[in-house]
Formats: sequence, C-alpha cells, structure tokens
Amino acid sequence: MRAPLRLAPLLLALLLAAGAAWAADLSIEIPASVQARGGVVSLGEVAALGGDAELVRVVSGLTVHPDRQGRLTRKDVIDALQEAGIGGIRLRIVMAESVSVAGAGTTAGLVKALVGWPWGLEASPVDLPRGARIAAGQTVQIGEASVTLRLRLPDGGERALPVRLRWFQPAPVATRPLKKGDVLREGDLFLRTVERDSLRDIPFSLEGLLGSRLARDVPAGSALTRGDFETLPLVERRDRVILRARSGSLVVVASAQALDSGALGETVRVRNMESRVVVEAVVVGPGVVEAR
Repeated sequence: MRAPLRLAPLLLALLLAAGAAWAADLSIEIPASVQARGGVVSLGEVAALGGDAELVRVVSGLTVHPDRQGRLTRKDVIDALQEAGIGGIRLRIVMAESVSVAGAGTTAGLVKALVGWPWGLEASPVDLPRGARIAAGQTVQIGEASVTLRLRLPDGGERALPVRLRWFQPAPVATRPLKKGDVLREGDLFLRTVERDSLRDIPFSLEGLLGSRLARDVPAGSALTRGDFETLPLVERRDRVILRARSGSLVVVASAQALDSGALGETVRVRNMESRVVVEAVVVGPGVVEAR
C-alpha cells in the first residue's frame, strides 16, 4: 500500500487496496455528531452515501464500533470497509478528525424510536434533560423541521421542549439529465442520502421505478419524488394476455383477454378465452398476469 498522503482535515480521498471485485466510486459524509444503536454506529443511518447503487446498498448495512470515549474516526470507517472485503475503489470520506457518538437516550434516538425512522436524523438540542423521556401520546410527523416535545421528567413533572429536526434518507438520483417522457432504464438512477422534508414524498429504494415514465425534466444529480413518475401499464384493456395460476409447485397457463389496463403489481380482470370465466389477476410482467 502506498505511503499515506497529506490530506485536508475534512476530506479524505484515496484508493483502497484491491480486495473484492468492487470498481465504483463511493462517497461517505458523516456529521460531527451521530447516534449509536446498541453500541454500534450504522453507516446507513448516520452517513450521507453516494455512488454506485449496489455499493451504497452494501455499505448502508455496515456497522462501525466507536472507541471507549465514544468517538468515531476515519480509520474506523476504512477498517469496516476493508473487513467487508470492499477494495479497489476510489473512496471519498468527508468527516471530522473524530466524530462524537451519542447513545440511545439522545433527542434524535428517542424521536427515531417514536416514529420508527430507520435512517439519519439530526436533532437540536442533541441531549434531553437527564432522565427525561418523551411523554405518552406525543406525535411527530416524518419530515417536520420543528416540533415541541412533551417530556416526562424523573420527578413526575412535565416539560415542553422545542426541537429542530433534520431528516435524511436514501433517495433515487439521476445519473444524467433526464427528459419528461423518458422511460427509466438501468443506469439512469443511483441511490444517495438526501435531506427529506414533509413536503416531498421520496422513494427510499429503486425497486419498482425502472420502467416508469418521467413526468418532468430532471437535471443530473437531482433527487426524484414519487410525483415525478408515471407508471406505464404492462397490460392494456382488450389485450391478449397469459394467465397463470399456481397450486403448490404446479403452474397452469391459459390464454385470456384483459378487461382492464394495469401496471406492475396492479389487479385487473381477465376473461379466460376457453372457459369464458372472468377472474381477477395481478400484473406480473408485460402481457402476463397471475391469478391470486
């Protein structure tokens, strides 16, 4: 391995030693304070990840152990990548020399547990009063920038605490400029962690997006919302379709006519061309439906 380079305090860009067959760039950005769960830090929850979608998916599942002082360093992150067999990539890490790791009792930790949010969340103030817990009946809307938490104090009293929140999640991002009407193909999108707000409904995976049609122009590097997609029907009304029915390991196939149009996963009515019986079936592919 080459001798270490002299690097700026907040930026590390290096080529990892060759390991598994990874050959895509990866960007990891970690804020100055993060949340631990069960004594470990999940990169998928605390870091803004960018790069190849498959590589981002793998790295988002990695965990890093902070030291006894509750600090996380660049070396800890690199060691976790190398232990996972990730090498031969150009890696960019943006983080402080050491990052403060807070426990599950922090404001962000309690809000995430309250709403079931699995990804990144920054909260200010970072810590609640000692021994305080969020009161029963408290609600928080995902994406809210500010909320007043009702806290139950150790002496049985209550306190109102204004809190500012920043939410982060993986999102589909355009790899190149995309035009309205384009049908999305493999390579058009990749996953990157972005900040979410209550006004944007952002998909958190690429599942079900390929094959959709864009409802607007999308610049390269822009995150897409659910409103940016138009689902294309894979079955049109009056089309001849293949009707499949399953019984255990047995699959019966028949010819049918679609009585409705439907996209992937939608339920349509079809008429069996031989028996003339009308059944409901789920669209599973272009011109293919399956009775359920």
